[in-house]
Amino acid sequence: MDIRFDKARNAAHLGGEALVFHCHYYNCTLQAALEDGLGEAAQALQVRAAADVVTSQLRALAPDGGSGVRELAQRLFSTLGFGAIELGRGESRVVPLRGSHYGLGWLAIRGQAKGPVCHFAVGFVQAAVAVAEGLPLDAVAARESACVACGAEGCTIEIEVTR
Repeated sequence: MDIRFDKARNAAHLGGEALVFHCHYYNCTLQAALEDGLGEAAQALQVRAAADVVTSQLRALAPDGGSGVRELAQRLFSTLGFGAIELGRGESRVVPLRGSHYGLGWLAIRGQAKGPVCHFAVGFVQAAVAVAEGLPLDAVAARESACVACGAEGCTIEIEVTR
């Protein structure tokens, strides 16, 4: 992972995409503001935004694709502080998420959530699976089926390949 810092612009980039580090308080507050303003549309917007950026990053960081993308994505996710994911191979379409930045952050700031809150992680996993399997992003659907912010022991993301 090659994070590049442009001193002239005071900006960090990873895989050709801007990279900004924010704490759980900022990220969860921004997410709540989106949900307050956009209602149910906020979740899909956040998942798609994450998936688009991560697809671009992973394709730039691993232009040949293949099996190394899973390991790269897992390392990238944890290095950036979002938690730990295990992207299964073959028929495994359940991705456990431990130490979720958004789930635990939401609990710390806002208390128990009414529904899953790890939208960024869902988009990230969707993109990682699509790039690793050489599929278009829209051929992979992802959803969070359990979330620590809702009282679950951990977060779980389920994947469905639609094509």
